[in-house]
Amino acid sequence: MNRIIKFMMLVGIVTSITSCSSVQQAARTVNNSGILNTPTSSGTAKKMGSLGTGVNNAQKITMGTYYIINVGNQKALTNPKKEKFTKLRLEDFDGSDLQKWEVIQSKNGTIQLKQFDTPNWYVYFSNSKWLSVNSADPESFTLKPAAGTANRFHFVTSTYGGKVLIWDGDPNYNGTQTAVLENNKFDQWELVPAR
Repeated sequence: MNRIIKFMMLVGIVTSITSCSSVQQAARTVNNSGILNTPTSSGTAKKMGSLGTGVNNAQKITMGTYYIINVGNQKALTNPKKEKFTKLRLEDFDGSDLQKWEVIQSKNGTIQLKQFDTPNWYVYFSNSKWLSVNSADPESFTLKPAAGTANRFHFVTSTYGGKVLIWDGDPNYNGTQTAVLENNKFDQWELVPAR
């Protein structure tokens, strides 16, 4: 009788593991057009890795850790060295800590972005158009829903005349900068809860 019970428990465990694998294969990924698609038959995306769905822009964003994905090139905001004064880039999604950002809310409704597991905050590089991280003077943003979308945002700067965070359009470098809002794929972002 004990062997039958042990066998049934083993069957239950194997079934649970198999169903978890199926859930992972059903995870969705973002393609170059900005549309969420199912991954390849192996259960992983060829280009970006598995992502969830960006949070709904009709609701207030909760404090937490997110991946910040640009709609224009479908790459994640990344600090390649996890150091201060590093020019931020947009790189293929890999789910690493270098791509995780803590969203911190202020009482006035703005947010600030802190790189996960570091003392570094998202700042504007004063001597160039590139954006970087530093341990002081974080940039404040207002999240504005992108018109005609359900899960895309504009990061509107508080200190630079209402300019928004954009991908600079250079596919060789994939940097970020600020510019006037145009409501196009270069200035639209998705916030995907980090795992």
